[in-house]
Amino acid sequence: MISQATTIAMGLIDLYLIRHLGTSAMGAVAIANTVWAVAYNFLEGIKNGTTSLVSIAVGEKDSQKVSAILNIAMMSAIAIGLLFIIISAPLSTLMFQFVKDPTARLLGRDYLIIRFCELPFRLSFNAVTGFFRGLKNTVLPMMMILTVCAFNAVLDYACINGYWGFPVMGVRGAAMGTVLAYTIGVSLAAVCLYVHRQSRTYLNFRVPLRNYFKETCKMISEVGVHLGLVATATCCFAYIIDDISIQALAAHQIAFKFFLLCYLPPTGFLVTAVVITGKLFGTQQLQLLRHFSRKAAMVSFFIAIMTGGILCYFSPSIAHFFSPKDPQVNLLATQVLYIVAIMQVFTSIASTYRGILTGLKDTRFIVIESLITAYAISLPVAYILTHFFEGGLIAVYWSLLLWSLLDCIVCHTRLSCHYPRVATTIQTC
Repeated sequence: MISQATTIAMGLIDLYLIRHLGTSAMGAVAIANTVWAVAYNFLEGIKNGTTSLVSIAVGEKDSQKVSAILNIAMMSAIAIGLLFIIISAPLSTLMFQFVKDPTARLLGRDYLIIRFCELPFRLSFNAVTGFFRGLKNTVLPMMMILTVCAFNAVLDYACINGYWGFPVMGVRGAAMGTVLAYTIGVSLAAVCLYVHRQSRTYLNFRVPLRNYFKETCKMISEVGVHLGLVATATCCFAYIIDDISIQALAAHQIAFKFFLLCYLPPTGFLVTAVVITGKLFGTQQLQLLRHFSRKAAMVSFFIAIMTGGILCYFSPSIAHFFSPKDPQVNLLATQVLYIVAIMQVFTSIASTYRGILTGLKDTRFIVIESLITAYAISLPVAYILTHFFEGGLIAVYWSLLLWSLLDCIVCHTRLSCHYPRVATTIQTC
């Protein structure tokens, strides 16, 4: 959970440190970060997929498989990162060709090109953190990410303003600082791999990869596709809101930031569910899975109720704090924050179920489920309600609530049907 919070914080650091450079700079970084977030989410499977596969292999006590998964994850990270560096210039130009402000277009393009140069280091870093999480060591990845976040703040400040021997780079410095921070981060991760006694056992670069390559790539790609689809759907909802009014967009920015904050505990439950389920699946203790899923869902539900209640209570104050001069934005933000409080309860439970399904290697179902609930149902409902019934921002957030509710129901149904089938398969084998 803290790891996810620091990742969000790194994007906010960039925006905060360039605020004095003007509106064009702020707009360029905001657009670039949106594009970056969508692209990066498609690649998050390297971290989350590695976590699941390593936890299963550890449960199976197959050290050779653990080593192979780590090697394949690192190779995939470097290969994908280098590919994005090669296509970074034309891709960044394409993303910014529709921006009308020429200054923002130039700054945003350069910022995004530099950020893409970060990918080989960041994805390799993610592979290592995912590996340690699969070993049930979540403290070390948290400490590594906190270290990277601290370096990012210092190096951003130095590169933007030209301190400590760095040239004055402005907006480009914000991107360069992050690249340098992750260069340091991946070096730290390599040291941890070689020094930490928990990981040193599995460092074997001569292990054959052929037997594990297909399974590892399948898990990494399917988890990444799911996360990328979710990020893309979120951008589509923002596009629908952008057509409503500027007040609706402002209220959405307020509400969505607090939704992301409320989503941090469910992210922690998802990772925990992946690790524990993978371990139980690897040791074939499937009789405990139903009990664990029920317990995990109950705990996530009660924590979500608490955070939702706090958000409901402070919603008017939050809306007034961020929009003291516009009563329409104030009212809209308050109303959608109430919906967010309800929505994150279902999101929390669905995240726990999704983590269990990932631990069971049922990732293809997660991709299909996301396509149906987000793209076939929730987005069309939001579009119809806003364009034909003038439902406005409230209708969009009711559609988001529908999405989270459907996720919760579908994942629960899948688990209820999936466990007996898996148990029978294991017993037959």
